[in-house]
Amino acid sequence: MTDINPIGRLKLPLTDVRNLVWISYFISAIPGIILVYRTGWPVLIMGIVGYFIGIFYTAGPKPLNATPICELVVSFFISYFIILVSIYVTIYGVYPLTWNLALTTVIRCLPLTLIFYALQLANNTCDLHEDLNNGRHTLASYTGKKNALKIIKALIIAGLLFPIAVVLFGLAKWPLIFSCF
Repeated sequence: MTDINPIGRLKLPLTDVRNLVWISYFISAIPGIILVYRTGWPVLIMGIVGYFIGIFYTAGPKPLNATPICELVVSFFISYFIILVSIYVTIYGVYPLTWNLALTTVIRCLPLTLIFYALQLANNTCDLHEDLNNGRHTLASYTGKKNALKIIKALIIAGLLFPIAVVLFGLAKWPLIFSCF
């Protein structure tokens, strides 16, 4: 097993690392608590989900980043979930968050989701040998490099063409097409 983790490589004391992690959680929770106070419990639920994904992406005996779904989880949360939370906070008290708004946001974020998925898969494809040596089995380890590269190309093409389709079907206004460039 190759020790690429800075904690092991630099022989950092685990108690110091654990304390730093807890301090970071505490500091990052302060603006979240203020936001919950100003907007209500839905932001608390969204924040808990976000923390859960953020923590268990790398923590635990079987972290998300060592599974074949890590690309999907990361791309979904970075390109959709964070944006949906931002929209909710922005419209709070003015407009309700409806299923229609959430679905529209999914459709408009899908190109970004596809591109993020491709980037995450590209990263895991580049790290394939190292990941396998460390017992991490991402999607690239199941598909192999050649197939992973084909998937990456397809995702990028779909991510670039999807805004055009969204505009043609009348689901967004024509300026969205410029997101292809």
